[in-house]
Amino acid sequence: MLTFKYIGGIQGCMLAALFASVGFVLVLFLPGFVLSLMLFRSLGPIDRFSLSVGLSIVIVACLAILLSSTVGMTLINVWMSLIAVIVALTLAYVIAR
Repeated sequence: MLTFKYIGGIQGCMLAALFASVGFVLVLFLPGFVLSLMLFRSLGPIDRFSLSVGLSIVIVACLAILLSSTVGMTLINVWMSLIAVIVALTLAYVIAR
């Protein structure tokens, strides 16, 4: 079980901002970015960013449905499955390239 120690003051705010930014990238950008690299090779940066956010929402929603119907949604299951999807998509992109 993961436990977090309370950190107050400016250090706590900076740590929370770091967690939020890493979480944003892992959940709402990276899965869709790798999939958009694999499927759409000639997109501009703005198009790729917006498509990456949309695809990531779809991937995370499908992953949540899959997890809730099989092993359950715990923090460890969510993070491990999300990282596994990102690694699998990255390997598929590298092999296909």
